[in-house]
Amino acid sequence: ERVHWVPAASWGGFGSGLPFASGAVDVVVFSCADPYLPDAQREGVYREIHRVVRPGGALGLLTRSYPDRDRRVVKDVWVRRATCCHDFLEGVCRGWQGFRDAAASRRVFQAAGFTVDIVTLNGSLWRLTKGGPPTGGPTERRER
Repeated sequence: ERVHWVPAASWGGFGSGLPFASGAVDVVVFSCADPYLPDAQREGVYREIHRVVRPGGALGLLTRSYPDRDRRVVKDVWVRRATCCHDFLEGVCRGWQGFRDAAASRRVFQAAGFTVDIVTLNGSLWRLTKGGPPTGGPTERRER
């Protein structure tokens, strides 16, 4: 079990290649960065993450999903309100693109080659796998 930290200087930022060989990484944790990805680059960023993750590896994604109309993903009323407030207030930050709809995120992740394994915490925590879900695991689990 190793953690490999990459110096910021070795990576050119969103839209540039990651400094790893294809399939070299077991797990990527992508935390709080998705709302800063421009729509035009979003799928490409996830395709690049998919490239470096080994088959059977995973991407853990921490973000918020914008409240959905039918309340299937973001169910809790206080989380819905907090997400809207956070999105509004964060709008003053340079590069902020906003929280995404969970269904739109699912389409982007699948188009990049990932399988959505788990969506939980009102659409805030995602576990995506490369090459399908882990052996014996669910294809998808949602909060009840």
